[in-house]
Amino acid sequence: MEGEFMRKYLRLAFWLIRVPVALVVFCGLVCVWLVQLVVFLPLLIWASLCRDRKFAFAEPAPVSSGYAAEGIVFDRLLDASKLYGCNTRNVPFRWSVFLTALESIKAARTGGEVPRALDFGAGSMRDSYELARMGFEVTASDLNETAMQEGLKFYDWNSVAHTPLTVSGPLESALGESSFHVITSFDVIEHLFEPVVVLDHLRRHLTADGMMLITVPNRRTLGERVGRIRHWLRMRRGRPDYSGVPHVQFRTPGEWAAFFESVGFKVHAHDMAIGALVNDGWASLYGLPVRIFIEPVVRKAAVIFGFSYTKFRFEKIFYPRWLMRLVNRLDESFKPWLRGQWAWNLFVLKKS
Repeated sequence: MEGEFMRKYLRLAFWLIRVPVALVVFCGLVCVWLVQLVVFLPLLIWASLCRDRKFAFAEPAPVSSGYAAEGIVFDRLLDASKLYGCNTRNVPFRWSVFLTALESIKAARTGGEVPRALDFGAGSMRDSYELARMGFEVTASDLNETAMQEGLKFYDWNSVAHTPLTVSGPLESALGESSFHVITSFDVIEHLFEPVVVLDHLRRHLTADGMMLITVPNRRTLGERVGRIRHWLRMRRGRPDYSGVPHVQFRTPGEWAAFFESVGFKVHAHDMAIGALVNDGWASLYGLPVRIFIEPVVRKAAVIFGFSYTKFRFEKIFYPRWLMRLVNRLDESFKPWLRGQWAWNLFVLKKS
């Protein structure tokens, strides 16, 4: 009984300490934000006068009335498909490298052959749905069967010619002898402890003229540097996280290219997305301290005082949409010089 009381007392003392720490961190971040805004103001004014780049835009499918997804860890139901881009850091990022590859795959099909696609790590089925809309016969693969079933409820599959086949479990048994003209793996490889084994399996299921579309992070970014330290600490303590949530693979763009080539692929196309100023200069610079020091206190206060709080909502006050729109223009202008510091790699691979 006495031990339980002591644990409760220590937990209370811990949270009482975190409250003033959170306030100090918040005040410090506000000061840094104001100084940073003044320093970048001339460039932001220049960016506001520049012509904005236009991108192909794919709106997510409308959600059915009253529907709420359950059991999805990485919920992308309301995001754009990674085939087109993504909505993150308060910026609607768009790219065309994957669409160009898909068009070439479709154009190569003759005699009425239906192109086949494997969405590896399908999750909430966002990209499976988009591939099906493009006319692909899709197989969706994910260890989380619940997430895929929730995705199936979300989209209007009557609008596509081929409803995706969902498979779960080990690749060697789940895919059988199937072959695919396209394999997508968006935000998956960096979560795998044995990516060589997985990529070897996927390569075997890719047709001779097929392409693999992959997104992976850049370990030079601030968020990845912090994640790499956390992963190293977990491994040193002998307590690796096998949940699939944290990143466990960390490589630069050049290291990723060399890695893919070492497992039997060649790089057909490569681009970088999510600029260094948006990602490191604002989103990570403010988001990481907020998540570590401030957000736990806000979440606790939400429970105590009974108000609703959406995860990551608080940190976005430091990188509002109007500001990130201008910063993104700076990133696009500086891309020739800062490309290697951008956050995401977009790879199109072929068999070597």
